Amino acid sequence: MTFLAFWASSLALAFVALVPLNAAQKSLPTGPIIAAWQNWGACNETQTLQAVERGVNVVFWFSTNLVKDDGQPKIKGPIPDLDCVARVRQKILAKNLPTAHLITVGGWDAPHPDTAFTGAEWFQAWHDWNQALPMPFDGFDWDLEGNDDVKSEWNVFSSKCLELVVDMSAAAKAAGYLVTMAPPQTYFASTVTDFNRYLNNSNPDYHPDFHYRGRNGYAYMWAAAPPGTFDLVSVQLYETYAPAMQALSEGMSGVEYLRSWAAEFLSGWTINFNDPTLRLQGNVPIMVPQSKFLIGFSFGSPPKSAFFWPETAEVAYMTAPILERPRGYAFWNIAMEDSLANHSNRSLSFAAGLNSFLHVRDPLETKETLRSLRSQRKVQKEPAKVLRCLCALCSEGFPFLGGQAIPGPTQAVGKSFLGGGGGGVNSALMACGQVCRWTGDVAPVSLSEGRLYVEERLYTHPLFELARSDTSRVVDRNGASTRLNTSERDDPEAANPQVQFSEIRAFAGQGRSLNQAPPSSTPYQNMGMPAESRQAWLKRMEEDQAQRGKTVRELEDDRLMQKR
Repeated sequence: MTFLAFWASSLALAFVALVPLNAAQKSLPTGPIIAAWQNWGACNETQTLQAVERGVNVVFWFSTNLVKDDGQPKIKGPIPDLDCVARVRQKILAKNLPTAHLITVGGWDAPHPDTAFTGAEWFQAWHDWNQALPMPFDGFDWDLEGNDDVKSEWNVFSSKCLELVVDMSAAAKAAGYLVTMAPPQTYFASTVTDFNRYLNNSNPDYHPDFHYRGRNGYAYMWAAAPPGTFDLVSVQLYETYAPAMQALSEGMSGVEYLRSWAAEFLSGWTINFNDPTLRLQGNVPIMVPQSKFLIGFSFGSPPKSAFFWPETAEVAYMTAPILERPRGYAFWNIAMEDSLANHSNRSLSFAAGLNSFLHVRDPLETKETLRSLRSQRKVQKEPAKVLRCLCALCSEGFPFLGGQAIPGPTQAVGKSFLGGGGGGVNSALMACGQVCRWTGDVAPVSLSEGRLYVEERLYTHPLFELARSDTSRVVDRNGASTRLNTSERDDPEAANPQVQFSEIRAFAGQGRSLNQAPPSSTPYQNMGMPAESRQAWLKRMEEDQAQRGKTVRELEDDRLMQKR
């Protein structure tokens, strides 16, 4: 069967089979996406509401398994309290925060769907289960992965399992549901053109002893499904010893990797599906649209998993061409928000950090975040200093995302937010974050930089790494010494020099009109400086200038001439 014929027949069968089930079409929120998974079986009302208010607009509740029980297809697993899920969703609706809610299928060490039933049968079972819930989900998210036991049957995608995923996904999409996937990076790898169904592959060039890599299994699901079946592809860059971790360990910067990898992924590639047990065969082009592409982050597990701070993602996003950016980001998981990230002593909120430049939520909703950080330090930063540090680079006006601009940024922001009764630091930072974008040497200013400024950790941002000196001067009883700067805070701000201004006076010098003979005495004589002295001074200046313009060869020739 040819590639296009396979697609057409699959799509037609899905629509014919599911017209009676077709309900209201579910849709994702418009604009950028910040998606987040819940922890296993978790439903924490406070944490979830906070994450959604900070910017999360797609929640993956975790998790379900498709198992055979008493001869029937059943939805089981570490399912969260579904009454709690309904209460949380009602509160999110009451706050008028557009958010999609999906339930995940799978997870690490979880069983793969039981292939005793077809994809169509599994969808029917899932649909019946979902409709009986207090508040049905908008769809489901595939997160089928491997198993700790390298010899486990779940460390290979059976042919029936792959076709089941394709058929169930097509059926769900035809019925109006959202369908997404969350492949680990090697399960959907833009740098690999071959394919196999195993999840215990190894890489001879990087940690060859690690036998838990995929080989484009999710790429087959994407390619074999009818076009438009999957709404989002959230690639997990935090997979253990994934290509992302390899690139970082070899010295590539996080900004450069995120930018180059996203461009490569979105440009497409071809995979040779040569497994005779599968429906789809041959060299198949893979192209994931920008509107469906998310980059998956986690809170870090060094040195095994790649980790990226939100500000690193921001610089990569803002400096990339518009068509080479992801639609957004996803992170694991909501329960870890505000915890210490990547074994550091710095707490992290992916939701707030990503929202600071994606602007999924109104920046006013994150105002409490900055206020809380500032109150913890009990220091009121002077608004003008924040603007001078973060907004001075926008010297040509603040370019709006819509193409308009406000000329004279210092005056505009100062008048609107500092002298005009505005909200001080928070309002000014929010204004910068809304209207400033990356244009050449103009820095994108957003709430993330404001937060770092308040915490005195601007040096951790790639754009402000000089805010902390590499060395510090220490004076103690042993005298003065210069040492490596191990402080985790920016350098103290130097006090502004106090300049004494004299009274402005009108010009009172001696000039002469055009076409008039010079006077017998020059102004320089009147100033007490003989003309001869001035001529000698000018001659020395010219000689010095000539000396500076000479090449090394000319200077050496002059030295030899003087010796003669």
